[in-house]
Amino acid sequence: MSRFLILLSFILFFASCKDKEIIQEVISPEEQYELLLSSGVLKATLNYNSIDYYIFKGKPLGFQLELLNELAHYLGLHLHVEVRDNTASAFETLVAGKSDILAGNIKETHLRNLFLLYSEAHSKSPLTLVQRKSKDSSFVSQWSNLQGKTITLPAHSSFSEFILRNSVKYNVDFKFLFDSDNSIETLIEKVSNKSIDYTVCERNVARVYASYYDNIDYSFEVADSVSLEWVFHPKNSVLRDTVNVWLEEFKQTKKYKKLYHKYYHYSYSPVRFSNSMESKKQNELSKYDKVLKKVSQKYKWDWRLYGAIIYQESKFKEGLIGDGGSFGLLQLMPTTARKFGVTPSMNGEQQITHGAKLIDYLRNKYKDEVRDKEQLVKFVVAAFHTGSGHVDDARRIAVKFGKDPNVWDSNVDSCLILKAKPSIYNLPEVKSGYHYGKRTKKYVNDVWNRYLHYKNVYPEY
Repeated sequence: MSRFLILLSFILFFASCKDKEIIQEVISPEEQYELLLSSGVLKATLNYNSIDYYIFKGKPLGFQLELLNELAHYLGLHLHVEVRDNTASAFETLVAGKSDILAGNIKETHLRNLFLLYSEAHSKSPLTLVQRKSKDSSFVSQWSNLQGKTITLPAHSSFSEFILRNSVKYNVDFKFLFDSDNSIETLIEKVSNKSIDYTVCERNVARVYASYYDNIDYSFEVADSVSLEWVFHPKNSVLRDTVNVWLEEFKQTKKYKKLYHKYYHYSYSPVRFSNSMESKKQNELSKYDKVLKKVSQKYKWDWRLYGAIIYQESKFKEGLIGDGGSFGLLQLMPTTARKFGVTPSMNGEQQITHGAKLIDYLRNKYKDEVRDKEQLVKFVVAAFHTGSGHVDDARRIAVKFGKDPNVWDSNVDSCLILKAKPSIYNLPEVKSGYHYGKRTKKYVNDVWNRYLHYKNVYPEY
């Protein structure tokens, strides 16, 4: 949506409620808050992306989602979430009064502040320039290097205001290009693949996405730490005040710090480790080699592949709890674990034995159509990582765009990456919605390369 349409929405909203005294006579903010509590439901809007809200192994996850869940629990309400493609459409939902809160990394502007209410900061971060690592004149390390350059931002971004303040301070003249079709995560990808040269986002966000691109630099700060906030309809001023009190308290807790670290200090494994492996004997992959080989004989697959998956998930450490409640050596989600008979109380050998049923299920799901052994392995690993729903979506997308739905490399993997785009995940063929496919592609590559390494180091039998 263009900035003009966003402004028009605000004007129409303002015109519809310009006589605030009349609105107050109909219902006061206090009465509105009581209605909210009596409804039993907190309605929130947020955006699809790989930090705020996404589906992983069939479970909704995300920093903003988990913050909202904590707030709903505090208020004693059930959380109802509506997810939008971008902040512009999310603002529309809020302006229309269909949502109580717009959750995200949003910064108030002079225009928005005329029509909407903002919370205290749920987090803060400097703004950084995202660019490619380079030794030539295109690399920006100081303000003067930005002279004549073009910075591309999502169309709904408010960060241009903060960057412009510093551009005046340092007497630098550059241009903004506002892209209405791409989110910040796809703009960062465009920087990496040389489609654009520069974009800007929060440093904590840049840190996450730079993990996927080894040619990305985000060292140059274009604005000091900015407050990132939630947005409220004006009728919900009491709710906003209540949220501010809650945020002030919650941000001091260990739970908040753990939650922030979980999403903004991302590692590719769903759990964090203090060291790489449990102690094991020489020439052993792990202390579970015997049960891995026994399982592989039963299901007729290579035990070293199963070992590569487990290493990626838990590094063979028992008792770990990961994102969304995943647990154990295989880091299965509770619903999936129950389906295949895996429980947290099981020891490592039992988890491996029962978890093998899931690997076998996924192999049987794809083996009749995916006949190449290497490609079949990659489909199984991808479906294990993110859930077969996203993989099946990518296969249908592959058919639609003339790619081979039975080949992972450069076919289905590239279609899975397309699922980060609204124009793709809103297609009727797509059943599981948004997915940041870069994460799954890297996971598959990591497991496959580790498997090849294991084949070189450990004997097959």
